[in-house]
Amino acid sequence: MMSMQKQDCHPVITEDCINCGACILVCPMEAIEISDSGNSWKIYWWACNCCWACARECPVSAITDINA
Repeated sequence: MMSMQKQDCHPVITEDCINCGACILVCPMEAIEISDSGNSWKIYWWACNCCWACARECPVSAITDINA
């Protein structure tokens, strides 16, 4: 069994998010999901590989590290 390593990053989507969906399209880990209501997004940090493609793609810089 492979051991799980603690992630060095904990990305979150801030209130600046405009719900454009750009982040979900570039996430290689499929770690971003839209809420059932369709008006908010969530990053599952435990599934994230810390590549930050989502943050680079975000047009309003709404993705940050919770530890930042």
